[in-house]
Amino acid sequence: MTNALSLYLDALRFGAAFVVFVSHYVAERYSGGLFWQGMPYGRTAVLVFFVLSGFVIAWVTETRERTLEDYTLSRLARLYSVIVPVFVVTAILDGLGMAIDPAIYGPESHHSLIQSLLGYGLSAVFLGESWTLSVVPGSDIPYWSLNYEAWYYVLFAAAVFLQGGRRIAALVTAALLAGPKILILFPIWLMGVAAWRWRA
Repeated sequence: MTNALSLYLDALRFGAAFVVFVSHYVAERYSGGLFWQGMPYGRTAVLVFFVLSGFVIAWVTETRERTLEDYTLSRLARLYSVIVPVFVVTAILDGLGMAIDPAIYGPESHHSLIQSLLGYGLSAVFLGESWTLSVVPGSDIPYWSLNYEAWYYVLFAAAVFLQGGRRIAALVTAALLAGPKILILFPIWLMGVAAWRWRA
């Protein structure tokens, strides 16, 4: 990947992240509805992230992470190097925020201890959006997309690094764990893979 392409992808990633931030900020309870026109674009920006992810993963499996072990270790390191600090910061800020002004939190954030632990636990193993579930760690609503990303990594690894019966078994198992809600957006992620292959 050239420096110019890498810079372009970083700019695209930053732009999509900004749109996601704005789409969350414009909610009535945070901004009073300021810039409400930006709300519908948040999901579209997340789809941009999915395409970028597929593009980058196709590149790294072709150039750097050429074995299942390298790929798995790299994906786990990248995911958990973000997830662990996010869990800690979310728990701390939720505690402070609820103590200062609980009204700013929507009704979905007022959970029992068991519900909160379940949200963190399922999110830690990327099952928060599996099938009919929709749980996040604390009030971290944008976390839902990491559940999708993680399963796309697993499905892609099964298709690329495994063969025969092991490939089929891994794909079926991952698909059953992920569920249809996650699988329905997998073609969007694969568009990034296709873009890398087409470019190459």
